[in-house]
Amino acid sequence: MLFLQFLFSLRFLFNQAFKDVSGSGAGANIAKRQRDSLLKANLKAETEVTVLRRKNYADAEKAIYEDETQSYGRRMLHLQSFLKDQSIIIEENRKADIEKLRIQYAGQYTDEEDFQLKAKALITNINLVAQGAQAEITRNGEEARLDIVKDYADMRIKEIEKSMNEETAIIINGENEKLMELAKANSNGEITVTDYNNTGQRGIHAAQSV
Repeated sequence: MLFLQFLFSLRFLFNQAFKDVSGSGAGANIAKRQRDSLLKANLKAETEVTVLRRKNYADAEKAIYEDETQSYGRRMLHLQSFLKDQSIIIEENRKADIEKLRIQYAGQYTDEEDFQLKAKALITNINLVAQGAQAEITRNGEEARLDIVKDYADMRIKEIEKSMNEETAIIINGENEKLMELAKANSNGEITVTDYNNTGQRGIHAAQSV
């Protein structure tokens, strides 16, 4: 709203500046072209600054949500911020394109309703382009969410497998130690061969079943 007020105020100043040469004929056309050119240049500069700032934000957010070393929650949070910045960029470009039409149609409409009527087809096209861009951002966002969920699931599976392998190794090592103790006891005559064989077989079966 403030931006549009600024543009209308700027347009008034240009009207005053070129009033002396805008009476009729060639002078009026020259003044209008100069006025429109200045307004378009100012609009372009304002839009580029806003879009560039948001693009820098979005690039930073994207770097974080695509980083697999970041936590699940942090990646999701920055993905949301990225999508918001992308939506703002689309909206800023949409508003700028419509404002260009206002400059182009300057002097040909009496009020906002008249402008919307005369530029209806062009405005509709601008809005459709913006809607298409927003739909693409939404699709990309859903794909990014699925990638983050998949990365998190893969990480959890690896953690579980690692934990199970470590537990298995502990059990097997424990059974091996028991077998070594039994062998030593048998060689020292502390247990019979039958007891050694029976206990040893139980230990082997326990290790194999892990």
